[in-house]
Amino acid sequence: MSPEDILSICKSFAQRRKSWNPWPKGSVDLFRSLQHWVSTPGSALFVVRATRCVGRCGNHRAKARAKDFAVEVADFLKSTTTHKVIWTFSLSKRPRMSITDILNILICQAVRFFPSQPNIPQSKANDTESQLFELLRLLLSQLPMCFVVIETTNIEGTARFLRLSQDIVDRSSSMIKILVVSHGKALPVLPNLLQNNNRIVATIQRLPPRSRKPNSQYRARATHWQHLNPRFSE
Repeated sequence: MSPEDILSICKSFAQRRKSWNPWPKGSVDLFRSLQHWVSTPGSALFVVRATRCVGRCGNHRAKARAKDFAVEVADFLKSTTTHKVIWTFSLSKRPRMSITDILNILICQAVRFFPSQPNIPQSKANDTESQLFELLRLLLSQLPMCFVVIETTNIEGTARFLRLSQDIVDRSSSMIKILVVSHGKALPVLPNLLQNNNRIVATIQRLPPRSRKPNSQYRARATHWQHLNPRFSE
């Protein structure tokens, strides 16, 4: 399946669950962090750590709602901005994709932004994780501005992935905003901001209850979404 097909499938599930449109009560801090990430000038890494919900099936619900958050953000950016957007989400058939899998998906999307450049570098089957990260950084640095949305359940590799993602944000010659959404107790705890103010960490210890509106239909973006203003410069 193409990334567009995966986004469409994930979006249909998110629309049915209505986890984040409209935004639930108790999510003010998360919304403010998202607002800061999409609108603050320059590059930034935004990390959302979601722990399990209360009650039976809490871990399953946390995974679903964390994914819905990433899907809603990617769909919002794709539908409301002219900036480039690439994404990757975990799938039920492959819930624990490796870092290499994630990087290859992002690289394949980034390569498509250069249709008139046949010599643009592409990934090879034997590329190492470090080589793939360097290739992704190289591709993104050739784009003026780009949003990257990643939802992952690969807990063991998340700390390393975040360090390398921060490196892309720090070293890229273009403007890159990366969102990493994951969940679980084993996620690394990161300091909120670096000295250069390009890391935002939102830790959701308990996901806010979703809005319950029986018989409501999925409509246009609710008020909170309309207040977001994606941009990279003043």
